[in-house]
Amino acid sequence: MKRFISIILFILLILLSSCKETGVGPTLSIINLIRNPNFELNGQPSLQYWSADFNNPKFIQDSPSFDGKWSLQLYSGYIPFETYVQTFITGESGTGVYKLTVWMKSINGWRGSASIGIWKQNNLIDRKYIYNSSQQWTPVSLIDTLSLQSTDTIAVRLSAGAAELSIGSDLFDDITFQRIW
Repeated sequence: MKRFISIILFILLILLSSCKETGVGPTLSIINLIRNPNFELNGQPSLQYWSADFNNPKFIQDSPSFDGKWSLQLYSGYIPFETYVQTFITGESGTGVYKLTVWMKSINGWRGSASIGIWKQNNLIDRKYIYNSSQQWTPVSLIDTLSLQSTDTIAVRLSAGAAELSIGSDLFDDITFQRIW
């Protein structure tokens, strides 16, 4: 019986060692294209690599993160002015499938959003959205195919939107944007 098991293990070892990479399909190292994805640098809250449409970002010590403690809080703007932060990704080209994942939490049931699009002439075009109004930390994801020229810039925008009277508030943290294909 021991001999039989030894023979089977030997055959499996030969079969496994003969397997090789075929080279079919893309070989991507899936890395996060977002710099400062959790709004922290050296343990301190930071908007480095992000631009805000307002002067006073607010950071809260409430985070789903395993590697940080701060999240970004946005309050809704007044119509027609959306309150948002955004970051830009350059150097991508060709047609690829991208995945955006954002951890979001609503303070008062307000629907926050995250979006991706192409930044051209100071406008965000071909924009795709994901929304969340959960009052618990929730990861929300969007997968989109982008056809890019080498001169294109991708924008990732996080927003608390705009309202006439009520004020909403959302938290954002741990943003990932990856080319998955």
